[in-house]
Amino acid sequence: MVHVVLNSNVIFIAPCTLAFVRMSGPYPEASLAAWNMLLDWLADRRHKVIGEHGIGIAHDDPRTTPHEHLRYDACIRKPATFAPQDSTVVRIQQFNGGAFFKTRHVGSYGALGNIVSQARDELVPRQGLIHDLSRPVLTINYSYPAQTPPGQQIADVCIPVLPDRRLVVRDQI
Repeated sequence: MVHVVLNSNVIFIAPCTLAFVRMSGPYPEASLAAWNMLLDWLADRRHKVIGEHGIGIAHDDPRTTPHEHLRYDACIRKPATFAPQDSTVVRIQQFNGGAFFKTRHVGSYGALGNIVSQARDELVPRQGLIHDLSRPVLTINYSYPAQTPPGQQIADVCIPVLPDRRLVVRDQI
C-alpha cells in the first residue's frame, strides 16, 4: 500500500489487492474475530506480510446501520505466495484507494472506535473536508496486539474524504 502525502493530514492511498477475512456484527467483536482468523491463517500458511502492517476496513456507518449488519474486513496485501487452497479461509478484493484524512493513534486498538468518531466528526470538517460516505473507513495497524502492550499499539485512522465545495471561494465575474 503506497501513501502519498497531499498535506499534513491528507494522504492518497494507491489501489492494491488485499487478502481478507470478513466478519459481521458490532465492530469491537467483529474486528477481533476477523483479525484472529487472519493471523491464524498467516501463522498456519507462513505467508510474509507485505509492508509489515494490517489494514482494517469498516464498511458501514454504525450510526445508521444496525450493529448486527456491520461488516469488518481484516486485511493484508495479497502475499505473492497466495495459493488456491488459501481461498478456503481468506478472500481477495481490489482496494480502489483514494484520498484519506489520516490521524495517528498510539494506544489500545480497543479505543479506535472513539478515534474514528473524533476524526470523522471533528477533525475532518476542520480541514475543509467532508467524509466520503461511498468509501469505507480504514485503520492501518502497525503493531501485533499479542506482542505489543495496549498502550504502545500504533495505528493510522484513515477517513475517506472529499473537498467541502461549500467552502470553495468562487471567482466573481
